[in-house]
Amino acid sequence: MSATERQAMLRAAVDAHGADFGRWPDPTMIGEARAALLADRGFRARWEAAASLDRAIEGARELASREAAKSGGPERILRALLAETARPRRWSPRAWAAIAAALVLAAGLGSFIDFTVIGGDQSYDVVTIDPLVFGTAGTEAQ
Repeated sequence: MSATERQAMLRAAVDAHGADFGRWPDPTMIGEARAALLADRGFRARWEAAASLDRAIEGARELASREAAKSGGPERILRALLAETARPRRWSPRAWAAIAAALVLAAGLGSFIDFTVIGGDQSYDVVTIDPLVFGTAGTEAQ
């Protein structure tokens, strides 16, 4: 890979992952980025812009969190959710009938697709090994 391609890849990584090298997925690229911070002024400027953006986002996040806590919004939402979940629900017979109809319809459509689209004359071999009957691998004494 040429030096120009490597620089472009490092700049793309800064744009994608930010200035915090702890969020970068490739450790070898982190070492190259640290070396490029000292050697390449263009990369250094891009990294500093990303670091500035990270700080601005963190500041905005903290401000929004403080404002939300000050307004009491999270507590109101939590109280409303707890009140909603504490209320007992009664399912009507129509709701249970709708659920049963949906299950029957889904099973019928599945069977129809299996026989028409996939082909009903194909056979499948399925092997199921039950660990309760056979035990887990590697537990037998030699």
